[in-house]
Amino acid sequence: MIRSFTVSNVVCEGCAGAITDKLGQLGFSDVKVDLDQDPKVVTLDIENEERLNLLKSSLNELNYPIKQEV
Repeated sequence: MIRSFTVSNVVCEGCAGAITDKLGQLGFSDVKVDLDQDPKVVTLDIENEERLNLLKSSLNELNYPIKQEV
């Protein structure tokens, strides 16, 4: 299921690249980071609750925590 989340601390293409690279390495598909929104929005395909927890912990490790689902 495609889901979107607002995230903190994303300010540039480098931040977006770090997110897409990390999540791609973890097997997430259709990862998009919308830098035109404020706060920034990450959209991706999440299959289940386990993958959602992996997403949250991975973004926290990168210092881009999820604020909320949109």
